[in-house]
Amino acid sequence: MVSNKSFILGRENQIRKLLITLGCSLTYGEGTENPAKQGWPPLLCEKLGFDKLINVSGGGWSTSGIIKELMEQVNFKEYADWEIYVLFYLPDPTRLSFYWDKGHIQHFMITHFSDEMVYELFHMEPDKATKQEQIFYIKMLEQICENNHCNLSLIHSCWSTQNEMEKLYRSKYWLNPRYHILDFGTDEEHEEHTAPCNHPNEKGYKVVADRIYQVFKNRHNL
Repeated sequence: MVSNKSFILGRENQIRKLLITLGCSLTYGEGTENPAKQGWPPLLCEKLGFDKLINVSGGGWSTSGIIKELMEQVNFKEYADWEIYVLFYLPDPTRLSFYWDKGHIQHFMITHFSDEMVYELFHMEPDKATKQEQIFYIKMLEQICENNHCNLSLIHSCWSTQNEMEKLYRSKYWLNPRYHILDFGTDEEHEEHTAPCNHPNEKGYKVVADRIYQVFKNRHNL
């Protein structure tokens, strides 16, 4: 990846570009031997020709926890003179997070909880609970990005959920490729692009990066 020093490759007069990717294991690059190089975020950053990537992601991470991780890991003031693009590949909306043990952020699946009231809340009325909760954090991220002059894009890891979310909250930041990013076609093609853990493999993430690149560059006129 290109150094963030502005004089590299004669770019001293150009504004440096930062890509911040947010998400769960699908954004982390689970399913590859080297997620830092073989996941879709580094591949996308390279295709865009950006100067730096910050990938805020992890296995099983929740929407609320990802926003917390972003605020803990990224000091936007350090990039005040950069052009910043934030791409949130939203996870399953049923996940939760809490600060845990000396500031560590712990992510939970709702199935980790046994309390009857919580169970009923999240399983009987998911649209009024989990999706509305996710929308709240989307709105929070929108404000964070607007306050820090970032270019935000949203895309959901679940295609059917994205369609539902767009109806519930018509954010201007939705990136809609009009097809499922993780749909690799036939069963044979799916097997060829998928790791045993059911995440994309190195070949699969290349396809994901190419698909996101097309809609992302068109959205931002890159």
